[in-house]
Amino acid sequence: MVISYEFIILNMKISHKSYSGETGYNMFYNHSVTVINDNGKHISVYSLALPLFFESIFLLLYGTVNTLMLSDYSPEAVSATSVAQQIICIFTVILNMITKGSVILISINLGSKSIKKAADITGSGCFLTVIISLMFTAFCVLFSKQLIGMMNLSGKAYTMACEYLKFYACFFPCAATMSYFNNLLICNGFSKFSMTGGIVSNIVNVILSYMVLYTDVNLPFSVVKSVAVSAGLAQTAGMFLAVIFFIKKHCPFKLKIAKSLVIQILKFGIPSGMCLLFFYIAQAITTSFITVLGVTVINTKVYVSNIVGYTSKVSLALGNATSVFVGRYRGAEKFDKIKILYRQNLFIAIMFNITLSVLAFVFRKQLLSIFTDNKTIIKTALPILIIDIFVEIGRGVNHITENSLNANGDVKTTFITSVATCWACSVLLAYIFSVRLGLGLTGIWIAFAADEISKGIIYLIRWKSGKWGKIQIQ
Repeated sequence: MVISYEFIILNMKISHKSYSGETGYNMFYNHSVTVINDNGKHISVYSLALPLFFESIFLLLYGTVNTLMLSDYSPEAVSATSVAQQIICIFTVILNMITKGSVILISINLGSKSIKKAADITGSGCFLTVIISLMFTAFCVLFSKQLIGMMNLSGKAYTMACEYLKFYACFFPCAATMSYFNNLLICNGFSKFSMTGGIVSNIVNVILSYMVLYTDVNLPFSVVKSVAVSAGLAQTAGMFLAVIFFIKKHCPFKLKIAKSLVIQILKFGIPSGMCLLFFYIAQAITTSFITVLGVTVINTKVYVSNIVGYTSKVSLALGNATSVFVGRYRGAEKFDKIKILYRQNLFIAIMFNITLSVLAFVFRKQLLSIFTDNKTIIKTALPILIIDIFVEIGRGVNHITENSLNANGDVKTTFITSVATCWACSVLLAYIFSVRLGLGLTGIWIAFAADEISKGIIYLIRWKSGKWGKIQIQ
């Protein structure tokens, strides 16, 4: 594993050769590739990445806040909402495929100055998002018991999980539309507005959840149902803000439902979105492996996941920002800039992930004490947080390389790789290590590390080959 990742360091070495028209260049860092001037508007990778980072933190905070508040209410409620969220994440990721496909195509068309086509793609993507989210709402409401039943929950936790899923699913269209327009604001260079929407929606979620759990407000629903509704209403507020900002900033939009554009969006969105989809499917399956071990083990996974979920958010944000820039450069056929931007952002992402995952391990007791004082949970988390350092190294590579490959239209590579490593490592190895060998959560985390690292090596080999530059997009 150490030898394999020396390959990363070798890829950090940037040639001394400069290219036409570029200034501010040196062998370690080139500021010029991190900035784009778009019709007098100054956009940098980091001006996109910072709001993207906060947006991803705010999205994660929905679950963390609810977990934290429900831990004072009942252990079964924590397990129930966590299991329901695993299923919700799968549907959310499927909806995000439309967003991913739209962002890839819009970025490329903005880079080639095809504003009209970018507007048409935006409208077609919006139509798809609303229609499919409504279908998912109906599906979850009708089949909530069957979906939760697949996760091996029973008793009180099963009932609570069904309630949470059914009520939260009613807000799928609002959550999906919020995510769609926030991503398009970022794509158009207005990332700070998506961050504003994330702040407001999280404040609404905290206020409503606090009212449900800690005040004497009489509600017609149970606590779990009310928490689900609170999260849904918060995302509805975020949706209205995202749409208002999008209109106010005059971003390209035309409600045109063109079959050819829909096909293009799905062509690029489905394979690229499958990477994240299989991640959440693996999360759901591995959760089902341990539900039979009891509430304490489930909650250990919930609390640890809440902590480590934050360690890779910098690399995720940087990966998404890199994707927007790579799309712009691809549209303008500036391949030298793509290569240099990729190399320096890859190094930054890996360094951040190592640093933050090590800090999470060092301060594990303090972080876990936010959620629980259960000594068994704190002890079980020790080996998991050590292994997670290696998970985050692989994840840093994948966030940058996967997004860069997708932005160049190389979505088949990321799709095939994600499917293969997910089922071979995150599912099969997780089952062998956790169930057959009796390693429990530790075995699952070993499998996660194997998944991320093997995927990262394959992506690095693909990027090194340069075949992504020969793919025809339009």
